[in-house]
Amino acid sequence: MYYPKNQIETNLWSDGDLVFSNNTRQPYTGFYFKTSDGKYFSGKEPNEGFNQPLRKAPPAYDGPVTLSDIAPQPLHIPVDYRFIGENTNYSILTNKSRGVPFFPIPYHPVMNQTYINEGYFTRYFIKKSNENLYTEVERAVYNFSSTSNLYLAINMQWIIKGNREKVFDTNQKQTIFTERKYRITGLQSFLNQNYLEFYQG
Repeated sequence: MYYPKNQIETNLWSDGDLVFSNNTRQPYTGFYFKTSDGKYFSGKEPNEGFNQPLRKAPPAYDGPVTLSDIAPQPLHIPVDYRFIGENTNYSILTNKSRGVPFFPIPYHPVMNQTYINEGYFTRYFIKKSNENLYTEVERAVYNFSSTSNLYLAINMQWIIKGNREKVFDTNQKQTIFTERKYRITGLQSFLNQNYLEFYQG
């Protein structure tokens, strides 16, 4: 998708007043941007993560809930250009496997009122299978990473409220536990041992 910058309103926030545009009423909470033709997309701006189409939430409905209402939102999968047009023959001759290669898109969590009220949130990480290379990602990218055997998907709860020393201690222990659980090393270093990151007091 391409829109000139003057036709995009960025860094907007949805508290569930937008829903995913897949004929469900699954609410969307997070950053979004709006285009001059009245379309809405997830992410602060174009090309930030997977920009999923959104729409205004429909009016309240008291009818029965159907499976489509609670079905998970399908993830936008990019086009595999190795098998488009003139590239196809070369890719077949060189025995390339079909499917889009997975590349983790870095993400820095943004605190919202829900996280602050609950006092914690879930952090998602991708680790290169054959080296200690970590990337923090959004949940959608974390879910999508299961299609690749080159990465290990890791998640953990991160405490952001309470007694300062207890929050530090809990997040440190959680990180150590996560390393043991997944039989990995380097996560503590990746986090710079900053166990009070996102601390809200």
